[in-house]
Amino acid sequence: MVTVKAQRVLDAALRLPTRVRADIAGHLLQTLDGPGAAGTEEAWAREIGRRVREIETGAVRLVPWSRVRRELRQRVRAARRR
Repeated sequence: MVTVKAQRVLDAALRLPTRVRADIAGHLLQTLDGPGAAGTEEAWAREIGRRVREIETGAVRLVPWSRVRRELRQRVRAARRR
């Protein structure tokens, strides 16, 4: 449930430039991390490093965005027909 005050803050934030909104969103997300989330940033850094290595070594096959988008649209159309 969004309070009137929260809605005003959201409305004001939505008028900010994209980069500023992204920074604010990042700060807000950090406040949601609980006590067990201390290693989250490090874990993401390791995961990103692992994925970059997979790309650089050819261990994974990259798919062009145009193909992914086309396949997703086909899946959505098929799901709507069900």
